[in-house]
Amino acid sequence: MKKFGEHDISYAILFILDKYGQLDTGSLKDLLRTEFIFEDENRAPLMNRNDEKVDQIIRNIVSHRKSSTNIINKGWINYDDKKILSITSIGKEILKTRLL
Repeated sequence: MKKFGEHDISYAILFILDKYGQLDTGSLKDLLRTEFIFEDENRAPLMNRNDEKVDQIIRNIVSHRKSSTNIINKGWINYDDKKILSITSIGKEILKTRLL
């Protein structure tokens, strides 16, 4: 299995937010592990950290939210001032076309 990046996990995040509603990043990480299997490089512990590479990807989605390729910047999900993530109507349409 290849190492995931932000783009690879975007649809999984849309799925989780659509299914469970508004979530903080910790809950999102937990539910991603419940719904999807991450193996190999994606589960490897980060050097000098107490988490895995997949956790870093989730953090990057929030910290890189101004990037043109980021799903927050594209309007697929919202990230509010209370640090809560939620799927938008655009995100729901993207997810629907991805699942067809």
